[in-house]
Amino acid sequence: MNAEFSQKLFDTSDYPARWTCGNWSSGEGWLHIISDLGIWSAYLAIPMVLVFFMRQRKDLPFRKIFLLFGAFILLCGTTHLMDAAVFWWPAYRLSGLIKLLTAAASWATVISLFSVLPAAMRMRSPEELEREVDARKLAEEDLLRTNTELEQRVLDRTVDLTRTVAELKASENRYRRLFEASHVGILLLDPDSQKIIDANPFMTSLLGYEHHQLVGREMFEIGLFKDEQASREMFLRLKSAGRLQFDDLPLESNDGREHAVEVVANLYNEGGRSVIQCNVRDISERREGEIVANRLAAIITSSADAIISKDLNGIVTSWNKGAEQIFGYTAAEMVGTSIIKLIPADRQDEEKQILAKMHRGESAHHSETLRQRKDGRLIYVSVTASPIKDAMGRVTGASIVARDITERKRAEAALRESNQRFRGTFENAAVGIAHVAPDGRWLRINERICNITGYKREEMLAKTFQEITHPDDLEGDVS
Repeated sequence: MNAEFSQKLFDTSDYPARWTCGNWSSGEGWLHIISDLGIWSAYLAIPMVLVFFMRQRKDLPFRKIFLLFGAFILLCGTTHLMDAAVFWWPAYRLSGLIKLLTAAASWATVISLFSVLPAAMRMRSPEELEREVDARKLAEEDLLRTNTELEQRVLDRTVDLTRTVAELKASENRYRRLFEASHVGILLLDPDSQKIIDANPFMTSLLGYEHHQLVGREMFEIGLFKDEQASREMFLRLKSAGRLQFDDLPLESNDGREHAVEVVANLYNEGGRSVIQCNVRDISERREGEIVANRLAAIITSSADAIISKDLNGIVTSWNKGAEQIFGYTAAEMVGTSIIKLIPADRQDEEKQILAKMHRGESAHHSETLRQRKDGRLIYVSVTASPIKDAMGRVTGASIVARDITERKRAEAALRESNQRFRGTFENAAVGIAHVAPDGRWLRINERICNITGYKREEMLAKTFQEITHPDDLEGDVS
């Protein structure tokens, strides 16, 4: 096409209208016009329907062919529209251009049809599609059944897994509560890095560190082993043996306190990884208790007093050297026998009274009584009995401390006898005898001095030496 054609595309001056070409009757002309308009309107409606169909069916194959058909039909309709228009508007150049475009669209459609023809030929027939649909229905039913069974299995496994997870979580919570509440220090360590990965509150309190200060440290850094080499050796031994126990290790806490600790270390597998758990028990109080117990045992062993323990039936359970010396029985002779053999027949009610007090948790203090030695001699003893209680506070027996006071009793008897003799001599003397305090008070007077002075005993004791002495004699008598 040249420029002149483009410029005259809508120019109709070179051509007459079709009404003026030939001898058209009115009926013949309108027959062509109405027919062309009818064809044009149908050809316009067909692409619109195709477009609507394509918009509704997104899965439609060969969409390009449908578009080409739509364009081809629309252009064909346009040629008929131009054929009707040239009866009045002889734009033959535009009509020819539209026909050219129609021819191009037609051949494009033909060529596209050839390109999609193999794929279209491979498309299945309705019967094949029905058979495929039936097969798919059967497959879907099998799939649905299998899916239902699988869902039930998944549900069952989910229930089992949920229960297992709940049990695991409960177990983990129980372990965590034990871990947190334990009165034994617990350290968890990584065997490879040899560093602490967790510690319970008792351990942090024992060491005097915050939790975050412990995590990431090695054992020798927290005072549990004396140096890095000792810590390394412990890990090597633990990896070889799987378990180590240290009965008495010194431990210095962060604030300088010194402890004696017992350490039990175990290497075990947790969820596919190795973990070391160290249980650290503070045995400082136990060590101090052992020292006190040993000291008390030494005191009991070396004591000159008899220190005896017995149960609530009066059966001797311990017997020290002092008891052997005082009663003459050895420990082998007394342990396991009744304490009654030491008590004279006329005093055995005393044992019942002591046991009754022990049952009530009461003590019996410093009662003086008689006991019988192995050789049959009776001796005076001062007895103190105290209840023995277990960790729950229940009375389980009695501790008896007996001191031999026979010599004291003899001395007291001799003193009483001496005092009696002195009193008899004092009261029956033929001369007046008096004891006077430094301030002149009469402390003791005999009957003879009362007779000499003429005072009754009560009157004279109410006076002083100065009151009954003549002033002229007072200075000499006092000096």
